[in-house]
This record gives sequence, structure tokens and C-alpha cells, in this order.
Amino acid sequence: MIAVFTLCVAAAADTLTLDVLHRSVREHFPMIVAAQRELAMAEAERLAADGGFDPRFVSRLTGDVTGNYRGLVFDTAIEQPTPLWGASVFTGYRLGVGAFPDYEGKDVTGSAGEIRAGVNVPLLRNGPIDRTRAAVKRSEIARERALAGVAATELEALRVASNRYYAWIGAASKLRLAEQMLALATERQSGLASRVAAGDLPLVERIDNERAIAQRRAQLASAERALEQAAIDLSLYLRDAQGAPMTPNRTNALNELVEPTLDLSALEALKQRARNARPDLLRLRAVVRDSRVDLGLQKNQLWPALDVRATAAQDLGLVDPGRRQFELQVGVVLDLPLAFRFQRGRVLAAEASVARNEMLLQMQEERAVNEVQDAASAARMAHQRIAATREEVSLADELARLERSRFQLGESTVLFVNIREQASIEARVRQVDALVDAHRALVDLEAASGAFPTSSPNAASIP
Repeated sequence: MIAVFTLCVAAAADTLTLDVLHRSVREHFPMIVAAQRELAMAEAERLAADGGFDPRFVSRLTGDVTGNYRGLVFDTAIEQPTPLWGASVFTGYRLGVGAFPDYEGKDVTGSAGEIRAGVNVPLLRNGPIDRTRAAVKRSEIARERALAGVAATELEALRVASNRYYAWIGAASKLRLAEQMLALATERQSGLASRVAAGDLPLVERIDNERAIAQRRAQLASAERALEQAAIDLSLYLRDAQGAPMTPNRTNALNELVEPTLDLSALEALKQRARNARPDLLRLRAVVRDSRVDLGLQKNQLWPALDVRATAAQDLGLVDPGRRQFELQVGVVLDLPLAFRFQRGRVLAAEASVARNEMLLQMQEERAVNEVQDAASAARMAHQRIAATREEVSLADELARLERSRFQLGESTVLFVNIREQASIEARVRQVDALVDAHRALVDLEAASGAFPTSSPNAASIP
């Protein structure tokens, strides 16, 4: 509702600011919404990974239906994995009823059954890390990666939206220039017709101005098309409350665009911020950490399994003579594969994955610094162009004015007047391009350094 109100206010004031556009992008741009869904998926995967530490309940009922012994055994147990060195604890209850052969003596319990509890601790394999804990760590990293992905998507969307905003402003400015030039030639036509009719000017002067009018009408049509195209491109980022694209009108453009302030004294700080804060680099660093977690797991799986298990059991009720009512058992289990080709292959693959991701991260860090340098260079050159075009516009306007004065005095022709006016409009178009490029370069500089593009108070169209 706030976005809709803001858009309505902007429309009523015939203005569209970057603040309004950025709010629309953040709230409704589909790619950002999709990235947020990926974050929700990552959080759901984190919940699933935590489920690896959920307790497990197992129950069984067995009995002999044939033979001389008719015994029935009910056994139930709860096992709880823990994140502490892969240890797990368990407790259970068992009840044996009926007769059992001597070799099944473990099925015999007290008259009220048997309770037991114990712990299993892996010393080597699955001790420092196991698949469950690795899954939890990787799910945490996946969430960080998804968060960085949302930020990266938002940053790129805001950058492109801001650039299209300035392209739209430039197109509106060029359309006004084309209209002004057509109006000059059209207003001159009536005076030329009168002077030709009075014999003050040759017919060629009126015809040449008619040619200029036709030429400028064609230029106006091209400018209208460019503005429509820029507005359509911008509509992908300017959306209503339902998320549908909104095409801005020409009247939504502000009335003045001034030269933006350029301060490159903090360029090194911007490079450092790019290394530290760019979301695409944060995402790649998360990928590197994820591959290192997998490498640590695969290396651990090369170790033999050496588990220590301790169990305490207590019979309840009446106990047969010769049986101990309380038992404590401690055991060690060793599981040693005779060949490690499978696991060595997994380790080599994980090492290659880490090396690849580290190189990708290094390349992206270097690219980020280069993008900051390139954007700073573009901004610096755009400001130089602004200074040059400002002088060119001043000189071209003065020449056009003088040529019109000479024509009024009979010392020039319509051809030279049109040439001077065409030079003037071309100079103004170049000034528009320089100003727009300067604003867009600053947007790119902010985005390259990892900051969201901010709206300029002077962001508007050129008169």
C-alpha cells in the first residue's frame, strides 16, 4: 500500500524518482522474489538437516511358533544422536516371556522385563565430523549462500533499473530537443512563404526549409520511438501493487538534470569494499566453505571406524537363579576396509572441487576490482565530456543565433541556418548523452563496490 501511495503521489506530481523506482524493484521485481524463494528453500533444507539429530524409535516383537520352546520377546528402544563427537545415546526396554533354549539366554529377562541404557562413541571415523554434522554445516552455508544470492539479485536489479531510468530520462530529453528544432523550422516557414511571395527571397529558400521540416519530423519520430522503447524497458522494473509492469509517461520525467558530483579520492576504499561486501563474492566464499566441509568429511571417511560402546542393563522383577540382575558391558568395534579406492577417489574429487572454487573466487575478486576501476574511469571520462559538450553547446547556440541574424539581414541562406541549427541540436544531444552516462557510471561504480545504487537529488530530465 505504501508503494502504491508513493507511485500515485509521483504520478500526480508528474515525477518519477529513483527512490520510487527502487522501492518498486525491491518489493515486486520477480527475480528478487524468486531469489527469496530460494532462501526459503535453503531454510527448509536446514530444518531437514537438523532432523538428522531427531531421536529414533524402534520396536519389535518376535516369537517361536514351532519347536519345543515357545518364547515371545518384546523389545523397544529410543536412540538419540548428538553433535558431540558423533556420540549417540540410547535407552530401551525388553521383556521375554515363555521358554527359551540355552543358546538364546539373552532373550531371558526378569519377570517385569529389562531396562537398558548406553552410549556409542566413534573415536576415528565419524568422530570429528560425520555426514549428519556435515549436512548441518552445509545447510547453514547454503542459507548464507542464498542470502548472498538475494542481495546479489537485488543489487543487479537496482543497477539495471537505475541505468534504464537514466536512459529513459535521456530519451525524454532528446525528444524535447527534437520538438524544439521542429518548432523553429515550422515557425520560420510562414515568414519564408511571405517573403518568397513578395519577391524578397528566391523559391529555393522556402523549399529548403520545407526539406528541413521533413527531416526534423523524421528525427522527431525516431526520438518518440526511442522514448517509447526506453519506457517499455523501464516498465519491467516499475510495477504496481500486484507486481504488474507499469509504463511511465513522458510527463513523469523531472525537469532538470545537473552534473553529478564526482569524488574518486576514496577509490581504493571502494575497491576494498568490493572485495569485502559484494554479494557475489560472499556467495562464492560460501561455496568455497561448502566444498571444504565436504573435503573434511571425505578425508575423515578414510579413517577406520573405531567405536566404543557401553551398555548398562537392569532386570526388573523376579530373576532366574544364576542371572545377574545388573549388567555393564563395554565393547570396541573396528571396521577397516581392505581397499580405499572408493574413498580416495572421493577425497581427490573434493580436493579438486576446493581448488576450482578457490580459483573462481580469486578470479571474481579480481574482476570486482576491475569493474570498480572501469566504472570510475567511465565516470571520469563522462565528466570530461560534460565539460567539453557544455562549451560546444554554448558555441553552437551562438553560431546558430548569429546565422539566423545574418539570414534576416540577407547575408545568409536557409541552408546555412539549418546547418547551424543541426549542429546545435547535435551538440545538445551529446550533452544529454554525457550527463546520462555520468549518472549511469556512478550507479555502476556503487554497484561494483557492493553498495546499492542510491537516488540522486538531481536525477531528472534535461530541459
